[in-house]
Amino acid sequence: MTRFKSILFTALLAQAVFAQGAALPKAPAAKAPAAPVVPAAPAVSETPAVPAVPEAHAVPAVPEVHAVPAIPESPAVPEVLAAEPVPAPKSEPVAASEPAAASEPAVVSEPPVIVAMPAAVTGEPLDIKFHFGIRIAAGMSGFRNHKALVIKNQVTGYEWGFKPAAAFSAGAGLAFAIEFTDLISLAPELQYTMYRANEELITKTGADFGYLDKAGVILHAIELPILARFNLPGFSIVNLTYAEVGPQLGTNVTSEIYKNSELRKPDENFIAFGFAMGGGVKLSNVLLGVRGYLGILEYADKSNGYPWTIQASATQFFF
Repeated sequence: MTRFKSILFTALLAQAVFAQGAALPKAPAAKAPAAPVVPAAPAVSETPAVPAVPEAHAVPAVPEVHAVPAIPESPAVPEVLAAEPVPAPKSEPVAASEPAAASEPAVVSEPPVIVAMPAAVTGEPLDIKFHFGIRIAAGMSGFRNHKALVIKNQVTGYEWGFKPAAAFSAGAGLAFAIEFTDLISLAPELQYTMYRANEELITKTGADFGYLDKAGVILHAIELPILARFNLPGFSIVNLTYAEVGPQLGTNVTSEIYKNSELRKPDENFIAFGFAMGGGVKLSNVLLGVRGYLGILEYADKSNGYPWTIQASATQFFF
């Protein structure tokens, strides 16, 4: 009986202790969740450390907002700031600038090649201009180093040696112009030119009587000058001034040598060649200029005569 009482007593005591032990843990359990709440506050203090982000974003828009010093005062502000410096704004200027910089050289380099091709194919008729007109010229001409023409005076019997001197010269023909630019053009022409040279001497046999001895050369030629014409700035009513230079190819059609009333036809050299050079001014569609020509081939066999001429000319272009 006593054993049963002791066991019962022990059980009651254990139950009381268990009840007290169950009540005690409940109080600490309530305090334990409060303790973790305290560390949550440092977490908020850690978020302000985000202001380090301004170092990464060098966007000029962020410096303009001087609310950065207010970040420590309200934790909500850093959140807004943290949302603003999203990489999107950074990537937009960078992405916009990088492709723009990369695309600009590509666009600049490609068009010249693409534009040059059609310009060479379809732009030529628009850039190159053709002109047609007529040219007339007059001046003086001669024959360098021509052999003396010997004349025997009919009265005195004396012989005189004449070297043909400069005389009147004239020419006319067709003029063409191929204008590549406003400064440079090619000017081929097809023209007829007459070269003349003569010499005269009066011999007197008495006070009132004398004989006129004369000798000379006449040459008729068809010529093709091919000149490069360079346009220069004009002045006043002059549209422009120009200079021209180039070779001149031709053919000697016919020639004659005369000594008084004696005429003789020499054996002409069929090919004529030399160089021409000149210049002038342009008035509307008219060119007024001066041109010289110097032949480097004899006009006839064994004549030793090299034609030359200096002429003033007028060229009228119709288009």
